[in-house]
Amino acid sequence: MHNKLILSSGLGASVLIGLTSSSFFIFWSAVELNTILFIVMLWLEGEKGSELSGMKYFLIQGFSSLLMVWGVFYYMGFLMMVGGLLKLGVFPFHLWSLDLAVSSSWDCWLYLMSLQKVLPLHLVVNVSEGSSVLSGVTLLNLVVSCLGSLHKSMLKELLFYSSLFNMSLLLLLSSSHSILVFFFLIYSSLLIPCWGILKNSEVDYLQQVHLSSGGLLAFLSLSGFPPSLGFLYKYGLFSLLVSLNYGVLYCCSVMLLSLFMFYIYLSVFLQLKLIGSRTFMPSMSGKGGYLLAPQAFLMISGSLILYSF
Repeated sequence: MHNKLILSSGLGASVLIGLTSSSFFIFWSAVELNTILFIVMLWLEGEKGSELSGMKYFLIQGFSSLLMVWGVFYYMGFLMMVGGLLKLGVFPFHLWSLDLAVSSSWDCWLYLMSLQKVLPLHLVVNVSEGSSVLSGVTLLNLVVSCLGSLHKSMLKELLFYSSLFNMSLLLLLSSSHSILVFFFLIYSSLLIPCWGILKNSEVDYLQQVHLSSGGLLAFLSLSGFPPSLGFLYKYGLFSLLVSLNYGVLYCCSVMLLSLFMFYIYLSVFLQLKLIGSRTFMPSMSGKGGYLLAPQAFLMISGSLILYSF
């Protein structure tokens, strides 16, 4: 318990150092410290295959850091962007991240899907602002995440593709850093209740899931079901896409892919026969129900902020 607290504090501190640094050397040092601490966390979790997962993570992060350094030395922003995308674990470099997400514990999974994305995302949006290459890669990520979500029974795998989809949406906001931070916090607040519920339930496959009403609301919010926080999140994001001059065809493609992902979520709920058989009033005393309280607050405050868009 104490080791995990120390490692979590170290991971948070390394992220803060990287975000506030004005020197590439300090940023790179923070990234490497973050990598080492996460590898130690993987090994301490003691999951089956954690040693191999830690070694894979070390090799991938080491190679991506090498690309970053080459990009700085040779003044090639494209190499830095590729290194950042590799660290971020998005298409076409998503398979290593998928393998690690499936084989790790729920705690490491949460860090991998949220905190470990911060520094690579910060790098990518700073070196590729307004890049047409990034726009193309982002659209491909949306397509891959939709196709990858089809016919999946493992929860970590299904939620990985959901996270990949949301991370792709965040990449579209690369030209507005302050708004990107706001939407990343909303995305994290959507992910944490789902993680807490599944961790407490100790389930790995869809066939094992028996959600309470609070758990159902958490996953409906993640899918973007109106009028949840997830719906406000996507509504505000799509409004920003139009104002950022992405083009009508591009915006329509993103919206259609988002609708397709929403359909996948609904098909999962129908498969589990949850809709219509549960009450929709959340039980705050149930497992993971207390995790919905921050969402309720953010839904109220977020709706007021998004209304201004």
